[in-house]
Amino acid sequence: IPEPEELDTPLFDPAKDFGKYKLVDVDLLKTKDEDLRVAKIKATQKDDQLASLLAQTRSQQAELEKLREQVKQLSQGAAEAAKVSAEQAELEEYILPPQAKGALSILRDAVEDRDIDPEEVYTAIRALEKQKLQVPALAVKGSWRLVFTSGTANTQQAMGGKINYVPVKAVQTFGEDGEITNGVYLGPVPLVRFKGRYKWLSYRSRLEFDFQDVEAFGVYTPENLPDPVRNILGLKTEQGEYKKQPAFNFIAVDDKVLLARGAGGGVGLWVREQDE
Repeated sequence: IPEPEELDTPLFDPAKDFGKYKLVDVDLLKTKDEDLRVAKIKATQKDDQLASLLAQTRSQQAELEKLREQVKQLSQGAAEAAKVSAEQAELEEYILPPQAKGALSILRDAVEDRDIDPEEVYTAIRALEKQKLQVPALAVKGSWRLVFTSGTANTQQAMGGKINYVPVKAVQTFGEDGEITNGVYLGPVPLVRFKGRYKWLSYRSRLEFDFQDVEAFGVYTPENLPDPVRNILGLKTEQGEYKKQPAFNFIAVDDKVLLARGAGGGVGLWVREQDE
């Protein structure tokens, strides 16, 4: 409001100043300001409540995921426990018939002394094979040293007869976690060792496996080896198909020896590695 030229001049002259100024209800303005302040406070409170709800929702989602993972682990644990229980029951039910003891005695002597005639070893293995025993998975798991092999049918033909006692240290391991290894050793050092996974077909006493990696003198081969090279090494290729699935059809097992026929037709006799 401009200063008046004279003290007795009115501050507002309707004739001159109409339309220049607007009369304001100060109390109404204060009321509106207060309403706006309260509205802002309420909006802030709602924002805080919304943020709190979002945080609670995220926390509940995280808790739900945690519970789901626990349920999954419990389910896997239950499945694994059921599998172990079934394998244990299968092992407890495994009883070698009396007629198997004679052939097993020959094979136990063969892995100890390696002086039993190879034909007699092969005959004992065939006698056990004809009995079609149900071999339990738990009895097979562990490390086994190959003592005797007849080789595959093609190898037998190429060599002009049956191969017998294995002159090198070759160890096969069937792990608890489904891992399989097959290596040739110089003392405790693996010269070459294949690694892969296996699955057990209990109703057939059959173990099927794939080799994915090979280790030579402690060094693994690159993962991107071309398929022709992987085929030569006996590793699984990108196509994942075999002309004949690598497998062992187990014949018999006890606390010392293990017998199986491979997918190629040859038979093998192993001794538990700790016994060597």
